[in-house]
Amino acid sequence: AIVTPSGAWAAQKWGPRRVVTVGLLCMGGAMFWISQQPRTVEYFGPIVGSMVLMSFGFSLITSPSTAVTMSALPPEQIGAGASVNETTREVGTVLGVAVVGSVFASSFAPRINTLFAPLLQHGLTPDQLHEAAHATPAAQAVLAHIPPAHVAPFHRGVTEAFKIGRAHV
Repeated sequence: AIVTPSGAWAAQKWGPRRVVTVGLLCMGGAMFWISQQPRTVEYFGPIVGSMVLMSFGFSLITSPSTAVTMSALPPEQIGAGASVNETTREVGTVLGVAVVGSVFASSFAPRINTLFAPLLQHGLTPDQLHEAAHATPAAQAVLAHIPPAHVAPFHRGVTEAFKIGRAHV
């Protein structure tokens, strides 16, 4: 919300090619930064920092690239061009979230199933186990029902499953 208008202003002043290049470099730098972190890195710090850098870069790219795309069209096709541009952006977003969620779940769920399987003999239902294996908040909710003296290893296991799942994404 803050950087996107600045990206449009910068593109008018220095040209879209330079602004988009800086945006892509920011996004690439964010990806490189996060790729160099160990899977045990804390969420706040490098992960949030790389997310901020990535969103900064994406914000620089959005306005200039849309403007360049629209400027290549004749005036009578701008409405259709804007529709196609927005549709492809939305489809890409939906597919990206679906793929990332699937990759995360394929790593997270088996670890949670293994971690919580012994609790099936102590009152955890198969439905609760199923829910816990598909969402970190649900796994955290299961922890609330474990006696405090025994919760620490399960808490570490949920955190580790989340970090490993995040590392696979």
